[in-house]
Amino acid sequence: MEIINTLRNGPKSVSEIVKETSFEQSRVSHNLKCLMDCGFVERRRNGKYIIYSLNKDTIYSFTRSNR
Repeated sequence: MEIINTLRNGPKSVSEIVKETSFEQSRVSHNLKCLMDCGFVERRRNGKYIIYSLNKDTIYSFTRSNR
């Protein structure tokens, strides 16, 4: 949940997520892959960086169905 909360503030690279969460880089990368596989997170390339953001459609559907 901490990574999702971090991405609520906008798209970020892995290194930015590491700084904000204090998680190890390997943990952030692993969790981002899991979140992407579930459709909660999207990625795009920006130069040499990969930027991660929330898939708002999936997050909205998930939170709406859990009310």
